[in-house]
Amino acid sequence: MHLRHIHDADRTKDPNAPYDASLVGVVYGLLDFVAELGIIPSLSPGVLFSQRPRSVIVPGRLKPRRADRHLLENAIDGLVSIFEDNNAGIQPLIAQRSLPDLISGLAELALRPLPLGDNGEGRATHQAQLEKVLNS
Repeated sequence: MHLRHIHDADRTKDPNAPYDASLVGVVYGLLDFVAELGIIPSLSPGVLFSQRPRSVIVPGRLKPRRADRHLLENAIDGLVSIFEDNNAGIQPLIAQRSLPDLISGLAELALRPLPLGDNGEGRATHQAQLEKVLNS
């Protein structure tokens, strides 16, 4: 995931390095891309926060996708791994920009009814992650 590479690179930069405003725009664009294609299409009706930040991606440029639980899990797991790295790298940008999407996605994975044949593997992990994010 590109966000992980950016996060790791930002964590290793000199703390006295000048602020890179272009990084914010790139990260916001990537976060919007992840939300629009990997999270929002897989949310149950009524789960999406109505007060989401306005996307920096030009409206109509992305084709609507169908719900994809595997893609949702990958998107959320990637964001959670960075979000848990308190105040390092791009974690503050995720907390600032994508917290509603992160909570919505975790709630979907942790609480929605399981489809037939799904043994619920990973549900306990997502429930614990949701609780941890809400507590933070």
